[in-house]
Amino acid sequence: MDAQVRQEVLRNFGYGLYVATTTDGTRRAGWAATWIMQCSFAPPLLALAAGGGTARDRMIEAGGVFAVNLMDTSQLDVVTRFYRPVEEAGDDLGGVPFTTGVTGCPILEDALGFVECRVLERHAPGDHTVYTGTVVEAGLRREGVALTMRDVPVHYAG
Repeated sequence: MDAQVRQEVLRNFGYGLYVATTTDGTRRAGWAATWIMQCSFAPPLLALAAGGGTARDRMIEAGGVFAVNLMDTSQLDVVTRFYRPVEEAGDDLGGVPFTTGVTGCPILEDALGFVECRVLERHAPGDHTVYTGTVVEAGLRREGVALTMRDVPVHYAG
């Protein structure tokens, strides 16, 4: 297999660009995330991939929860604050105000919407851990066009 061709093909898959958050019960953190998808209607489930062995992976494992904040195309400046994982500082996360969701995860105040999940399963088949989460809460705050990887000049695939 040609590695360059494989990389180009995988980069053309459609990926959203979100701010994922979690808590281990004492700390809260957020990061820019792309590998997230709905994987069941009944029950409603999401799958999220987090870098294996990272602080956020360990926090999801310890707390058993994660949230996904849906951002719009005008919020790239907000999302770029999360290119490196950030932890809670007072009443904000990376300088971004949030409220606390039912799971304890940060929900960004200016997000288009959000989904909160409790971890149902964990799989670590490669360099990322894949968490399947049961949707326990969701909210839509306003209308907008969801941000995707096509809207940014970076690649996180392939």
